[in-house]
Amino acid sequence: MKTKNSLKFLQFIRPVTTVLLCFILFTGLFAGCGMPNAAPKETITLTMWHNMGGRVPDMIGILIDEFNAGVGKDNGVIVSVTSVTPTRDIDDNMEMIRHGDPGAPEMPDIVPLYPNVALGLMEEGLLAPLDDLFSQEELDAYQPQYLDVGRLADGKLYVFPFAKSTEVLYLDQTLFERFAAETGAKNEDLLTAEGLAGTAVRYYEWTDALTPDTENDGKAFFSADSWFNFYAVAMLQLGVQDFIGEKTLNMDNPAFRRIWDASVSPAVRGGYAITDSYSSTLAMTGDILAATGSTAGMQYYGNQNITYADNTTEAVEYSINPYPVMRGGTSAVLQRGSGMVVSKSTPEREAAAALFLKWFTDPAQNVRYALPTGYLPVMKNALDSADISALPEGTDVQTLEKLLITVRDMEQTYGFVTAPQNANLTAMSSDFESKLNQAMQEGRARVLAGEDPDAVCEALYEAFIQ
Repeated sequence: MKTKNSLKFLQFIRPVTTVLLCFILFTGLFAGCGMPNAAPKETITLTMWHNMGGRVPDMIGILIDEFNAGVGKDNGVIVSVTSVTPTRDIDDNMEMIRHGDPGAPEMPDIVPLYPNVALGLMEEGLLAPLDDLFSQEELDAYQPQYLDVGRLADGKLYVFPFAKSTEVLYLDQTLFERFAAETGAKNEDLLTAEGLAGTAVRYYEWTDALTPDTENDGKAFFSADSWFNFYAVAMLQLGVQDFIGEKTLNMDNPAFRRIWDASVSPAVRGGYAITDSYSSTLAMTGDILAATGSTAGMQYYGNQNITYADNTTEAVEYSINPYPVMRGGTSAVLQRGSGMVVSKSTPEREAAAALFLKWFTDPAQNVRYALPTGYLPVMKNALDSADISALPEGTDVQTLEKLLITVRDMEQTYGFVTAPQNANLTAMSSDFESKLNQAMQEGRARVLAGEDPDAVCEALYEAFIQ
């Protein structure tokens, strides 16, 4: 695999260990935020929506309470959470607000959005640009690529980072070693997409052979939480930068065919799970051994018991491996995560929102919020200064340490890429996922009915790219 030195078309994450964050940063954290030194005569109450319900531990609520009782109180600012709802519902409400639909809710002061959703709101003049609410010294304290992805079409900063994630390969090491002992499979085989595909087919055949009296009852090995992400990143690994167009996907090229062969082929042969479920759900029942997914899914891949279909349980241990790369391609992986946007209102309300964002993203708070569930803090050197042992009760420290070892290694050799700012991206990705799932299901059914897998894959490909 090529290293990041040849990855000219990608944005890089600078290693979090390269810049020393001065201790004086915190004392100057609120300089230039536009807030008076004394509390204003009238308290500003900011409304906030978020999508972090059910996190363990629920640090966002704890931190908001701390802000309101401390820095917020000192400056006459209260943050009030008025909605906790899934990302999809937030996006739907934002679209209603953007178009002025009847019954649309009132725009909150602070809400987490992905850039492609924020773009439409910015174009309607509904978002506040944040550059002037932060001093240059304050902005310089953040990982620059996290800020860059939040700059929209006019070059201004609208989507402010509060936690980021990337993707890794989770592996049930306990069950994998059982399989490896009889087949010679190795963790290193999973470093490439093609190696992963080959291993998955071998695993299906091995598990199928365990019950010779029952045909076609082998188990799948792998599932991707997002097949669209899998394809988009693999295309970049192979040097194709225009896969995602303004309204369509560029699929009629040799690189796409290579990725098809590394995904659909093992799926129709039984090695990849074909499902609408999250990969973690399949992993918890032993129906798959491996999955690519966000580091924010860490909590589902610690040392735990898995429960089989017959209700028996088994204790297993997971390893966390680098994200697979197309053979001969450039090492690349997705930079994930939404950011907080601030609604356009008055200078006082916008400055109050910036005050909260500065406080929340300081390592003293941000590490406590991000790391327990596999997110990454957004300021330079925050990981180096993080005391993992001091994280809140309930943090899976053992799994987190595995994750950080892998992520730090990836930072040295991978380019971290972001999805383009495209208002049509959500619809295109959803449509792609649906059609690919249908193709895999059809292909699997045809192979089980006796058709040749290679011929099935070829026919499905020709139909898919039309």
